[in-house]
Amino acid sequence: MKILGIETSCDETSVGIINDKGEILSNLVYSQVQKHAPYGGIVPEVASREHVKAIGWVYNLALEQARTNLKEINLIAVTAGPGLQGPLLVGISFAKGLSLALNIPLIGVNHLMGHLYSCMIEDTAFKPPFLALVVTGGHTLIVLVEDIFVHKILGSTRDDAAGECLDKAARLLGLGYPGGPAIEKAALGGNASYYRLPVPLKKEDSLDFSFSGLKTAVYYLVEELKKNGKEIQVNHLSASVQEAVFSSLLDRLEKAQDKTGVEKIAVVGGVASNERLKYRLREFTEKRHLVLSVPSPALCTDNGVISAFVGLLKHSYNRIDNNIIDAQPFLTLQE
Repeated sequence: MKILGIETSCDETSVGIINDKGEILSNLVYSQVQKHAPYGGIVPEVASREHVKAIGWVYNLALEQARTNLKEINLIAVTAGPGLQGPLLVGISFAKGLSLALNIPLIGVNHLMGHLYSCMIEDTAFKPPFLALVVTGGHTLIVLVEDIFVHKILGSTRDDAAGECLDKAARLLGLGYPGGPAIEKAALGGNASYYRLPVPLKKEDSLDFSFSGLKTAVYYLVEELKKNGKEIQVNHLSASVQEAVFSSLLDRLEKAQDKTGVEKIAVVGGVASNERLKYRLREFTEKRHLVLSVPSPALCTDNGVISAFVGLLKHSYNRIDNNIIDAQPFLTLQE
């Protein structure tokens, strides 16, 4: 059995193919970063047009890389949400066309579930129960995964996500887009103690996150330095912002582990590619003798393989329904 996954929820056009063992046969990703960089963020109309242009040849290359012909594809899985409505519709429309033309079953998948279970694709021994920290551009969640498709959201963001905070800080510092990788690069060699920034909600017992206050603190600090004619030490401030964000993530993860006692930790999503965050996670888990799983960078960012993997799980656990697949921009993990 081979499963083809299609992902177009934001600004990556991706098609991935896996077999029924979850082994990756191909994972093609076309990034639109250069198209959106002049605007400092994603422009939905531009993203939709780029998906339309790219999806056909990305699909063909994925088949070629997997050395697979159409007759060998048994199931198509497409991201139905959450994400931007226009981009989602491009992937869904393409998937529906393939399904009808080739008479192949089609299922819609939750993009957040793709990230949630991405830790199990390469690390095949990593199984529930585990605690998952989901950190993407638009989402920050702590989830207790008790079993496949059985999970509880223990904490979520009250405002900005961690990735959004890093993006906005990068914009304030003139580092360009995408902000997360730009902040990480600028922070190399920086002193995180040079500027004092607050760690959000550190004194609260809640497992929720909040990053709008940190974003505001960075804004006022930058404005104050400019007003006083002082040079902004970009590498130090980048390191300070990054450290404050990661300290908040680790603080909440520590509290969640204390409350649940779960000894396996997964950290997934685009922000999980950050090397400084991975270093701090290793410190945290080694100190507590916990098992840590972080997917490789190719599976942290948005990609078709994680959609295909959720499709495989839904097929294996008989979770396929006959609902009409449509774009669901505000889909949550609870749905």
